[in-house]
Amino acid sequence: MPKRQFHTHPICLLPVLFLAAGCGSNPVDPGGFVGKTGGCGNFTVYRFNAAMTDALVVRATASNLGFGREPVGFTLPNSDLDVRIERFSGAADQYYCDDVFGSGEPKVTHIWRAVSGTITVAAGDTTYVDPGGFMTQYKVSLEFRDVTLRDDDGNEVTIGNADLSDIGVGWLPG
Repeated sequence: MPKRQFHTHPICLLPVLFLAAGCGSNPVDPGGFVGKTGGCGNFTVYRFNAAMTDALVVRATASNLGFGREPVGFTLPNSDLDVRIERFSGAADQYYCDDVFGSGEPKVTHIWRAVSGTITVAAGDTTYVDPGGFMTQYKVSLEFRDVTLRDDDGNEVTIGNADLSDIGVGWLPG
């Protein structure tokens, strides 16, 4: 019986390389943030992927940023803006802006933090002012431009352009 020779021509390895590249444990699809969007506090804004397992999140104290109706740009990283992607152990649709957590709730398992890029913030319409002055509810819009986020292992994700518009913030869960 003749011996069969196997050739390892470089072009034959391409399918294996593409499969290996797509099988990492931390891939994030930067264009995949198309799920539930919301906000609260002063302020937290988030948008999930369709599976509700990854979320693009921005946390800030509005008074530290000095923005208003006119958009204000910020270079990242910025100590007054916490911009990150959080990965969860399961669907986490009730994670943000909710003060009720059960023991079975998904946990954050991985974080990518912004290391470069710009984010523009603008306030929209005021929707409610508490007569006691405790809180003011309003809308906020965020534009992400060439934002690169990095995890603790050095893996990077870049969000070329993303807009989160007219997200209600200023209210407190409870």
